[in-house]
Formats: sequence, structure tokens, C-alpha cells
Amino acid sequence: MQFFTFIILVLISSMNAFAVEKNVKLIVLVDRSTSMSSQRTAVSHLVERVTQKLKQSCDHYSIAVGELQYQDRPVSPVSLLGNQINPKDSKNPFFVTETTENGVEIIASRIRDASFNGSCESDCKEARRAVGAEEVTYSSVVSVIEKNKNLITETPLDFLATLMITNTAPIFESLKPREALDRIAQVQPLDLYMSTDISYTQWDKESEKCRLDMPRDFSISDFSKSTLNSLTLFSELSGGQSFNICRPLDYDIQLEEFINLILVRAGCYPMS
Repeated sequence: MQFFTFIILVLISSMNAFAVEKNVKLIVLVDRSTSMSSQRTAVSHLVERVTQKLKQSCDHYSIAVGELQYQDRPVSPVSLLGNQINPKDSKNPFFVTETTENGVEIIASRIRDASFNGSCESDCKEARRAVGAEEVTYSSVVSVIEKNKNLITETPLDFLATLMITNTAPIFESLKPREALDRIAQVQPLDLYMSTDISYTQWDKESEKCRLDMPRDFSISDFSKSTLNSLTLFSELSGGQSFNICRPLDYDIQLEEFINLILVRAGCYPMS
């Protein structure tokens, strides 16, 4: 019995030792509006846990941070991924990896700050005047992936995931969820891609449910159910999930579920 137990332990150890290394890339798009300041801070505090789990389970990770774009409004010159970042600059890389110096703090600050570089010029301030409901959700994901195709695919990539941190209803989306995914498929095979959104919502006393932000001069009756559910559908069609939360503390639970989804979809070997 002891001999067979020894053999089993050796086999398990060998599986871990020779597990195929995985290179997972993650793009986080955040809502830069003032109303989401505390929520961005809550997410930034969880970055170290996320990176540790990816490193332990997938071996290699790369994380970039962008922001949701405004509909028909100017955007910050540093909001579009890759525009102001030199991918060869080791101190300010486009994708932060497990070997980047102070990588965790770089990612956390990019999520937390009101603008990408921690300051806000006049055109950035103009963009932030737009109400949250004028942001676009998964169209921002499509735009970031298409604009940065070369940076995304320049290194071996086993799995690509995107995460939206928002409180915006997908009212101004010009794309249907399937159309958006078809465009992403031109860059990354959809069986190796997953989108998830964690939507911070307000508690609606009348319906007793969490509710995404809507323009003040609109009512839910003005929009079809399919329009309001399109963000959820976009995530679910990609194999991800759509989480609605009402408290910043809930990010802890939902980010854990999100990372577990990545590990399963990417075929990583959890080491802890």
C-alpha cells in the first residue's frame, strides 16, 4: 500500500512539474467617471491577489488597462491603449507581466486613477463631463482589441480575456453582441477568448433589484429588453459571465469567480 501511495504522489508531482505553460493576456477596461472612483479603488486593492493566482496557475500573464469610451465625446489622449505607451519601455509597458518591476502597483494605479497617467488635461476633463450612461461597453472592447492587434498577438498567446468594470447600461451600443464577437474573432479565435463584465449598480427600491445607470430623461420602458440585456449576452456568448453588484465589497467575490473562469477556459493547472 505504501508503495502504491508513493507512486501516486510521484505521478501527481510529475503532472505539476511538466504541466504545459500558459500565457494568458487580460485587458481591463474601466469606467473613469467620477461616480466610479470608489469602485475603481476597490478593484485596485485586489490586483495583487489576481496576479498571484494567474502566476501560480498559468505561469505567464500579461495585463493591460484601458477605459470605456464615450459616445460622440472627445476622449483623453491617453485613454486608447497603445497611443501613449511605448511597448518597448520597460518602466511603462503596454502589457504588464509577472517580470515587470513594480508591476502590481502599475496595474493598480492605472485602474484607480481618474485618468490613465494620473493627470487630466483639458480634453480629458471635457470627456469626463459626459454622464456615465453615454459610455459604450463592449464596443470599447472591440475597439481596443482591433487597434492593438499587433501588441496583443506579437508574443505567443494561449488565452485572451477582457474585463469591463462599469455602471453603464448598454444603451448607446451600435453593434449587436454577435457582430462584436465576429470582429474580435478576426484577431483572436473565440474558443480562446472570454469577456466578463462586473457592473456596479444602484439598488432600486421599487423593483428590489440592482439597476444599471440610465439617462435621467429616459425610462426603462423606452428600450427593448434585448437592448438592456445586450451586455450580458455579449459576455455569456463568449463563455464569460455578467455580474451585477450593489456594494464595492462584492468585487472581492466576483473577481475571484472571474479568475477561476479564466483558469478553466485557458486550461491552466491550479497550484494552490
